Order: sequence, then C-alpha cells, then structure tokens
Amino acid sequence: MSRSGRTGLTLAAILAAGAGGYWAGHRNLALPATPWLQAVAWVEGTAAAPASANPAPTGPVI
Repeated sequence: MSRSGRTGLTLAAILAAGAGGYWAGHRNLALPATPWLQAVAWVEGTAAAPASANPAPTGPVI
C-alpha cells in the first residue's frame, strides 16, 4: 500500500472513531460493566465508578 493510501486509511479511522464518540456522547450511552477488568490486580484502582445521573447541587448559584 502506498504512503498516501495508509495516510488516507488512518485519517478515515480517526474520523470514524471521532464521529462514533460524538454520536455516543450525544445519546448518553454508557459503557457496560467490566467485571473482567476489576479482576486485574494492577488496574483495580484505576477503574472509575459510574457517576450519578443527577449530583446534588451545593453552594450558591452565580
């Protein structure tokens, strides 16, 4: 494959990933639970807990 072909394919993949992320973000899609990820010892502390849908407001409104 030529260099321009690889570059075009890379840009198309980046564009598809960005468009997919944008689409998923606007539809409030959540990631599924990953129990297999919690089984990995060194990743255990890095897995984020899901955020609550409506956090309680605090402090004055500006």
